[in-house]
Amino acid sequence: MNAKEEVPQSREHLEKTYQELQNQVIEIRQAIAAGIASEKELVKHIEKYSQELETWKAREKEAISKSHDDLAKIAHDRQTECADAAKQLQSQLTIQRTETTKIANQLIHMETLVKEAYARKQIFIAGERAASASLQFKAKMDNFNLVCRSPKDNKNQIEE
Repeated sequence: MNAKEEVPQSREHLEKTYQELQNQVIEIRQAIAAGIASEKELVKHIEKYSQELETWKAREKEAISKSHDDLAKIAHDRQTECADAAKQLQSQLTIQRTETTKIANQLIHMETLVKEAYARKQIFIAGERAASASLQFKAKMDNFNLVCRSPKDNKNQIEE
């Protein structure tokens, strides 16, 4: 395998690596968006249960003030259910926020890798261009030297 065959493979490898990293960044961003959406849903449900909890507290108070012990017990049981549900959702929200933060940290790391891959790709391309320009310059100088030689120089070169 000669050098010209190796250059495209290296360039292709760098481009493939860069594209794979970019695709991973997109997937991570989508995961973060899904995590944030999930957090918002959990917050809505927590707020709903918190409002229901307050409603059942008020109903329990009213039932107690009217000496309806059976209704007060039902209202108290519903309060407990709402409080437990809100507590479970709050735990889930904490876990979800922790996971979203972890994923966001992964995103920062992946974005750094993408920037590094892009820089390597650009350095490689610049190297290719420099090598090409150097070869073109050398070819032009060789042509120039051939044209500028005097017939005497050509004769001396033949005698040697």
